[in-house]
Amino acid sequence: MSEIVKRPSNSKVQVPAQPTTGGSVAIRSARFPGGKPDAGITPRTVLNALRLWWKWTVPAALLLTAGAGAVVFWLFEPKYEATALIQIRIAAPYLAFAPDMADSRAGRRFVETQIELLRDPLVLGSVVSQSDIRQLPELTKYHDSIRALAEQIRVRAVGKSELYRIMLSSTDPEAAAETVNAVMESYFNLLEKDEANIRQSTIELLEEENERRLRNIVQLRKQLRKSAQSAGLGGSIFLAAEGNRFIRHPIANLRERLTVAEVNKEILTVRIQVAEKLVDQPVNIVDLVVEERLDADAEVQRLENQLANYRLQHYEVGRRLARPSHNTRYRQLDEDITRTEQILNEYRQKLCGQVRAEIEQRQRNEREGEVAKLRNELQSCTVMVELFTKEYESQFRAVQEESGESIDLQFRMAELTRSEDVMERISNRAIALQTERRAPARVFKRRDARVPLEPLEALPMKQLAAAMGGAFILPFLLAVFWERLARRISAPEHLKKNSYLDVVGEISRLPARRIGTSGRRVDVTMQLFEESIDALRTNLILSPDAGDLRVLAVTSAANNEGKTSVATQLARSIGRTNKRPTLLVDGDLRSPDLHHVFQIPLEPGLAQVLSGECDFKDAVFEQADQYVHVTPAGTSSENIHSLFASGKIRQFFEEATKNYDFVIVDTPPVLAAAESLVIGAAADGMLICAMRDVSRGDQMEKACERLSRAGVRSIGTVLNGVPCRQYTYYNGQYSQQVHREGVK
Repeated sequence: MSEIVKRPSNSKVQVPAQPTTGGSVAIRSARFPGGKPDAGITPRTVLNALRLWWKWTVPAALLLTAGAGAVVFWLFEPKYEATALIQIRIAAPYLAFAPDMADSRAGRRFVETQIELLRDPLVLGSVVSQSDIRQLPELTKYHDSIRALAEQIRVRAVGKSELYRIMLSSTDPEAAAETVNAVMESYFNLLEKDEANIRQSTIELLEEENERRLRNIVQLRKQLRKSAQSAGLGGSIFLAAEGNRFIRHPIANLRERLTVAEVNKEILTVRIQVAEKLVDQPVNIVDLVVEERLDADAEVQRLENQLANYRLQHYEVGRRLARPSHNTRYRQLDEDITRTEQILNEYRQKLCGQVRAEIEQRQRNEREGEVAKLRNELQSCTVMVELFTKEYESQFRAVQEESGESIDLQFRMAELTRSEDVMERISNRAIALQTERRAPARVFKRRDARVPLEPLEALPMKQLAAAMGGAFILPFLLAVFWERLARRISAPEHLKKNSYLDVVGEISRLPARRIGTSGRRVDVTMQLFEESIDALRTNLILSPDAGDLRVLAVTSAANNEGKTSVATQLARSIGRTNKRPTLLVDGDLRSPDLHHVFQIPLEPGLAQVLSGECDFKDAVFEQADQYVHVTPAGTSSENIHSLFASGKIRQFFEEATKNYDFVIVDTPPVLAAAESLVIGAAADGMLICAMRDVSRGDQMEKACERLSRAGVRSIGTVLNGVPCRQYTYYNGQYSQQVHREGVK
């Protein structure tokens, strides 16, 4: 600061020549080069939120965590799981006749079918219709109770065994056990009923076919006996002998294949007849399923909502009137309710028939689909029988031409033998069905569901962890979100990004003597503060934008951002270095502070000078400080905007520069008071202050935009309130040693 020397009061200050730039307004014509757009929530934002709000967020997080845990614990209802055990055999058990195991996937499909059947409306419909089961707590809150029960019933295999657990969880252990047992009972009743009906129908049809074939065999035997007698052969002996010789004939294998194909054809024919009988049988439709379909219809819901609305209005009107029956509105609502109920009942009756027809048609379509599938198999089997028959007859004619009439008699015996074989196979099939009727069940119950005594979990640990974790994090998230919205300025780069101006200085936090704080620490902190003020003064004098700066206005975007402290200490630093007093003017006529700082009267002051009530010299208090003379704000009855709009503020600055080398003006905040723009335009330059962790980025941007539109020349910005530790970390500490009396 050797360039600042003692000069006569009427001489102008000479500063080192600096090239002037085009950046003499608050915001340059282009935004700051290289400035990045807002990056959203950054690690610095999170750290600032924790640093600024931890005194509030930590207690709030602990309280919310305790509250969330208490709420979850209070609302927690322990759930009990009732479990029944069944066994589903992949291979059907038998007594004497082993089933065909050619298709290994058939057993797995059977198991999957049984699992799905346990959750099918055919089983659950009768379960839900029971009054005690419908009151299951988990079902009462659902409109479609069958679907809700189907979703809650779980079927799980026990390892890789044939055992399966049927499980249901509920807050009522007795209801859970009763429901599982009811599902099991309904399932086994349906299974036994279907199997018994199909088996009995199949046996009856096979017996009918067996009788028909027996009559055919009797006719064949009579014809064969007559042919044998006409040929001069003994009847029974011939038949046995020739029959045995024919079995050893080369076409015997073809006859066997034809026999098997014919037996399969007859069995398929019987199965089709059984399936066709099932198609014609009436469909058992559960009323509850129909009701749920009706309740889910959009038109039914609309009419029910309309009816509920009419009833609510009817109740409200009747409650307010002493004699509601004489009220026109009340009677009209009665008519509306009656009419809507009639429309709803008629529509439900009409829809009920449609729903029943639809359900019946769907089930009949499923039955007809099964019949169609069997018919396709029968068609394939019929084609196979025809092919075998043609081949058999072709070979038969070839052998007959070679062997003459004797072979004809042999083939007649062979035809009889084949018919007897087919009848025997059909008879064996019927006997097998009758015998295996008493075979062990393929699906059977291992254990009924018992009332569970212990809940699935004594405490809802997962819910507690989720709720308490979310509650603990919530205050911190709110703090981070608030800091993201507030965009507080906590570092010089934030200030530069939001103001697009150079940061000409960082001011260390003003020291405050606390109980228990050593005097040496206070002295070191004071040295850092004074050094930061001196560094600001040096940067201002040497700044390329300073030029012939003599009147400097100090402002901020909002209040409580340290502009008064910066203006006061800057004036002292300049006066102390220049060895001449600096004039400090309180330009904040709304909320003046300098008269309290220097303990001088509030008036006469700037307001009296601008209104013409006193001269310039009368408003200057020279006894305020050795290096600072102060002009307080003063008081005036005139409008503040009128005082500054008269142009006398510029005359005041001209008069002040005749008597002082430097004039520092403490102005009101830019966003709160428009007169700061007038003061800034009349001054040689303006310094914008920002308080660390207090100033907001959006407010700084607005303030700079207003200054730019007013044509105010900006010198730069200063970050105030920087902690001493952070200041020394980034700038280092190279202060002069302090000597105090009494300390060696």
